[in-house]
Amino acid sequence: MQRHITEFLGPIFAKEIIEIARRWRYYMCRGLYGAILVFLLYVAWEQSSALSMAMGTRNTLARLAGEIFIATSYLQLWSVYLLVPAFLCGVIAGEREEQTLDLLFITPLTDREIVLGKLFSRVAAMICLILCGVPVVSLLMMFGGISPESIWRVLAATLLAILFTGSHAIYFSAIARGPMEALARTYIAFFMWLAGLAILAWGFQEMLQAVGNEMTAELAQRLAPAYLIYPLVSFWGAVNESYHTTLGFLYGSWGWPASFAFPALWSVFLLWRAARRLRQTPAPGGSWMRSLSWLGRRRNALPNPKRADARRARAGRLWFGHVVANPLWLRSRLTHVYDRVGSLKRLQWLGWIIVVFAIVMLAAFNPSGLSHEGYSIAFQLPTWGTIGLVTALVCGHSLIGDRRRGFLEQVIVTPLSSREIVDGAALALWEHLRNLLWLPWALGAFFWFTGASSPAGLLLSLITATLFGAVLAWQGLACSLAARTTAGAVVSSFVLPATAIFLMPMTMVSFRQNNGVALWIIIGIWFAVTWCWSRTRLNAASTGCYLTALHLALVALAECWTYGGRDNQYPMAAMHPGFLIARPLIDPMVPRSYDDVWSHHPWGISLCYWAALALNMALIRWWLVRHFDRLVDRAESTGRRTGSWQRDGAHQSASLRTLDHVP
Repeated sequence: MQRHITEFLGPIFAKEIIEIARRWRYYMCRGLYGAILVFLLYVAWEQSSALSMAMGTRNTLARLAGEIFIATSYLQLWSVYLLVPAFLCGVIAGEREEQTLDLLFITPLTDREIVLGKLFSRVAAMICLILCGVPVVSLLMMFGGISPESIWRVLAATLLAILFTGSHAIYFSAIARGPMEALARTYIAFFMWLAGLAILAWGFQEMLQAVGNEMTAELAQRLAPAYLIYPLVSFWGAVNESYHTTLGFLYGSWGWPASFAFPALWSVFLLWRAARRLRQTPAPGGSWMRSLSWLGRRRNALPNPKRADARRARAGRLWFGHVVANPLWLRSRLTHVYDRVGSLKRLQWLGWIIVVFAIVMLAAFNPSGLSHEGYSIAFQLPTWGTIGLVTALVCGHSLIGDRRRGFLEQVIVTPLSSREIVDGAALALWEHLRNLLWLPWALGAFFWFTGASSPAGLLLSLITATLFGAVLAWQGLACSLAARTTAGAVVSSFVLPATAIFLMPMTMVSFRQNNGVALWIIIGIWFAVTWCWSRTRLNAASTGCYLTALHLALVALAECWTYGGRDNQYPMAAMHPGFLIARPLIDPMVPRSYDDVWSHHPWGISLCYWAALALNMALIRWWLVRHFDRLVDRAESTGRRTGSWQRDGAHQSASLRTLDHVP
């Protein structure tokens, strides 16, 4: 059977699956994933002892087992949607960018073998990761409340999600000109599938409820099978018994299996299209605009020399007459080097369109909700989450993309110092990401105008989210400089948000008593271990873990005064960015019995957190400048200049002339 699979997928699959199996990090990920599941079982056992007296031992274990099963299932699903594109979007687009894809075209390999071999060699690692958790999750059946059918249904729905995400990622990787374009277009497609269809369905349902007659009821009944197009219907039917029963009631006994049909067929169609378009020259995104006469003439029009000179002059000037002396910063102001095809710009406009559409629908069908604080949180948190995702992806692709194209090596031989290169790269990222910040700030102003949030609370929330995004950008830049592969840079960039948002609250669940002391001990041990790791082996993984430990240590020192003793959510809550972003949107000046620490010290907690984030950014910048030679594998640093940007005009002119000839 193994020989037949290898023959069908081609020799690329056989070669790369062996190489992937020899990499130790995949074994470490499987062991870590299994350890997390065992840890969740331990947490369930500890919580059952506290609730058994109130509900009975059998009922408590069954309820906790069901909650852990649902949480684990959702964790697997969103990990698939987040990680599979990061591993797959560069497999073909990266080789096309490095001009090594043509070497595969001169071999006897067919397009199908190239596409399927690249796809399933990467997907096999994710499938093995999911399968290794099945025995651990099966132990939950001993607690009751979970049937074996639920486990296998969730496994089938997760494998379908892997196929669905992998087909999108490999398709856009085959038709894109670079990994960043492929990744952006993949996430835009997922955003349209998951958020766009959900908003349209919600608006259609609200419209039918507003009309409320027999004709609309009949129309809704006829359009009921269209809900099976949504990719998450199969997963909801697997993880929720009541939803599974509802599918059977609406569509019959084959209702849940029918939800697999459209996502699977669409995935096969995308794989077929990827193989058909593999040898074609990639077209830039938005090429459909050429079919419109006016837009096509505008896009294909020759640049006006006078306008180009004026634009270059404006790019070289800042406020109050300051000159942009850093050539890397000037390069990014002249052209978006990390967004050559305008993917970030389209993503920004897409976000604006969806947010405006949701607000219009809310104002039309539920105008009283515009003044409710819950809707302010519902709009702000997903927006900031999307911006954090885009920030990690763009920063993770920044310098590793320059390294793959050979641009970073040409920058190193210029008279630019390490500090100038680091600052120029950071400012270049700022030029790409600054426009994304307008959306949450505009939402904040809107909900302040409607009275959903107070001005003080909005200010605390927006500043905290902006500073945390800046720290995330600096860490992504460091991981990108230390990485050797695009996947390694992107995955390392997600260590900070994954730890600060998801893993850190587990200490409060595990150590209900004295959780703050346990958190400090864990952070201290992690900081010492990662410091030694980064000293001996400097790569993307050690850089991401060390800088994450540095962030947690600084925040723990800044918020240690909020420790409330035993059985208290502080200082963990004061260190959690999600809590500090969402909590101020609930009026911070109104005392709350369940959160008296924040009610009495909202500005003190926020100011200490801001100081820790500012110091964190300064230390990351200092660390990057100090270890720049090791990060770029520079053999000697005798040719490095340490002067400022304005001190040596001749060197700056030479560097500008050098960079002007670099594509």
